Amino acid sequence: DASALVRLGDTAVLCGLKLEVKVPEHNTSDSGEIDIRVQSWPLCSPDAKVGAASDAALRLGQSLFRVVTAHGILDLTQLCIVKSKAV
Repeated sequence: DASALVRLGDTAVLCGLKLEVKVPEHNTSDSGEIDIRVQSWPLCSPDAKVGAASDAALRLGQSLFRVVTAHGILDLTQLCIVKSKAV
């Protein structure tokens, strides 16, 4: 597990990273997986609530996932350790 704190002006973003080695799904035997989640704390916005992610946070996470995977920013096959055995 790792994390990074990025500050730009009055904005701070905390990114967390968790790695897990697992047996891949049958249809993605040579590709790893990435899950992007966005969470906003009540100090960030009056609309933010503690607990489940808001609809806006879910949409932002999905958009970031599409950008990262569809535009070649991250090649999921590079996350494969042993084809059909460990990603």
